[in-house]
Amino acid sequence: MTKISPHVSIYKFPITAITSILNRGTGVALSGMFVLSGTSLALGKKPLDHYSKLQPWQKTLVNYGVLFPNIYHAFGGIRHMIWDKFPKLLHNSAVHRSSILLISSSLITTILSEKFVINKNLENVFRPRNYKEIDVSGIIEEEIINIPDICN
Repeated sequence: MTKISPHVSIYKFPITAITSILNRGTGVALSGMFVLSGTSLALGKKPLDHYSKLQPWQKTLVNYGVLFPNIYHAFGGIRHMIWDKFPKLLHNSAVHRSSILLISSSLITTILSEKFVINKNLENVFRPRNYKEIDVSGIIEEEIINIPDICN
């Protein structure tokens, strides 16, 4: 076994670094969710139909998986806008306190949103009551076939 430098084992990872990494991670997660959702819709898949077939505990996991990155990243963006407006708040103790506030407020808002807003019925949040399905597969296929005509 190789020896690790002693500083690695005694170093405490600061909460400000954790919140910074988490902000980047939630941004990547949101990008992935948007790309996958858009791709599945473009291919004629219906993610909400799959969601409606999930067990309640699975829906809860999906809800948290969608809500937390959105809420955390939004709150992190608000924090950065406040820092841009009030640069005097950028000192170690204030940044440390804002990191704790960011994590705790994101967790609390996520839990409350899942329990009281989503209420295990995500279909009604995104699908209007007068939902009319439009089949665009023929239009998409026609446009793909006509791409060479556009290029000439």
